[in-house]
Amino acid sequence: MLFRETKPDNFVFLASDLPQVGPEYKWNNYDKGYEEYGNYITQAESETTKKSAFADLGGSTQVESDLASHLEAILTLLIRFVNRSVEVAGFAPAEPWMRSQVPHSSTPTPNSAYQKKGELVNENDSLLSKLIGPAYAKDNDITQLTTYNLQPTTIFYPFRSLFSGRKQEELEFNVKDYADYFSFTAKIPQDLTGGKLIIPAITQEDVREFNSQDLSIYTDRYPEVLLDGEIIQTPPPRGNPWIPAAPEVSSTQPVIPEASISLPYIKKGNLEIKVPKINGYYSSQLSALNNQSPKSCDQFNTGDISNENINENGKDYLRLTSLGSSNCLDFDLPNLTQKISYLVSVENRNIEGKSLLFSVINKNSQRSDIETYLPKGFSGTSYFILPPMEEFGRGYNLHFDNISIGRVKTVNDLGKITVNPIPYRFLTGMKIVNNQITNNREQITDNIDEVVHPNPSYYQISLSNSPEVSLPQSNNTTLILSQAYDKGWKAYEMSCQLPVISCQIKKSFPFLFGKEIKDRVMVNNWENGWNLQPTTYNLQPTTIIIIYLPQYLEYLGFGLLGIALFTILRRTPRSSA
Repeated sequence: MLFRETKPDNFVFLASDLPQVGPEYKWNNYDKGYEEYGNYITQAESETTKKSAFADLGGSTQVESDLASHLEAILTLLIRFVNRSVEVAGFAPAEPWMRSQVPHSSTPTPNSAYQKKGELVNENDSLLSKLIGPAYAKDNDITQLTTYNLQPTTIFYPFRSLFSGRKQEELEFNVKDYADYFSFTAKIPQDLTGGKLIIPAITQEDVREFNSQDLSIYTDRYPEVLLDGEIIQTPPPRGNPWIPAAPEVSSTQPVIPEASISLPYIKKGNLEIKVPKINGYYSSQLSALNNQSPKSCDQFNTGDISNENINENGKDYLRLTSLGSSNCLDFDLPNLTQKISYLVSVENRNIEGKSLLFSVINKNSQRSDIETYLPKGFSGTSYFILPPMEEFGRGYNLHFDNISIGRVKTVNDLGKITVNPIPYRFLTGMKIVNNQITNNREQITDNIDEVVHPNPSYYQISLSNSPEVSLPQSNNTTLILSQAYDKGWKAYEMSCQLPVISCQIKKSFPFLFGKEIKDRVMVNNWENGWNLQPTTYNLQPTTIIIIYLPQYLEYLGFGLLGIALFTILRRTPRSSA
């Protein structure tokens, strides 16, 4: 695990020259990009468009809506009613007014607008369109053009997220099981043409298959790397398939050094890694057939359970049936070392009711490293990856539970189960880099004078221009907020520095009186970040306000509640003396 030391009272810092690392992932437990490069900007990807239940019933395509942008539009409408009185009081709003910004992978445009049959319509001409929702490409051929910070990818990890602790539908890697090997495939972006494919060093523990009867003999099974169907790295000659073990050496010592291959052109960008199946001592092939008698794992549900061996299409399955009970199976794997990674393949079919609950219990920590339901309505093979755990840990337990709640019958078939070692660090360490990137860490700058953090949704950052403070010389400086990435977080530059009441009011409503910093990025795949222009911090002391904009809806609700109570109290008739 990697940890970064930050001040617990602010969670805000500046960094410069952050590399662009991709692809973006949703789930992971091993961030190779952060380990090698430190803080980085997550490369934006195409966001899957979502269909609204109300905006169009015809199945059209839409650009994903930004809730924070809609909130800004609502607040804009409310403020316009009191705009004149605000200006009379001396608090003129900053121009231009707020504009919506929907992150999307379209070509960057100067500002947000609508395109209809070849003509551009400025977003300010139709505030109502912002309140209704995203535009659609159907009857009126309306699409929404959006701004987004799309920089060229500098580092790309094709197998970055080998994580399977969620649903099978959420896997972010592609794997297929062939007779003698597993095929891992990924797509390389075309903008990395001219870069270099870095193939990590291969260590003994990545490729070594020990004889199941005698650990003193082994064979090495090396992966094969292909790009667009062409072999770009072949494994070394096998020689004698089984040879006596050499004198004891470190299992992490490279047996094949790191390689760098130039990519002068990329045809389709189809990268494939053929990983030979490593069997032997640290593997297992299990069958649910003739397993122990039906066993309930829920003492409070005492319904009916049964097991039945069946054969369909030449495949053998154990059919587990439950009615108002829990029918479970356990497979003990006490010899598996936890310092290497495994690919667990499970043949399963969901026949009726809930799908099987699958758990991998770590015998060292006595907790579930994986716990998820197999796919519902599925028939095929599910894949799970166990990453390296404790170096000296040993043993796993595979647990399956066929759960029936009430009188709803549950029927599932369980077939062959295999556990094979895979070169986890080799796969996750493979990367494509352009020619400009280096392994130098980013520069953490220390020109933040003060961070005022009165509540969880508000940060006031004072940037220094003091000559005693070393200011970043790069034009690529990023303000990072170590809070979970959300579109509701907004950053505004404030020019008001005086400790007067009017200035404090402006800082309380930065979305009205400040200049929004539009160049927003995701940092380290989970943090909020904003790229700053050099003029933001080099010319004069500057204050940046970061707020969680949806929080102002709660404040607005409190205000309306207070007005309602005050109105009710005023209109309540008083009893005569």
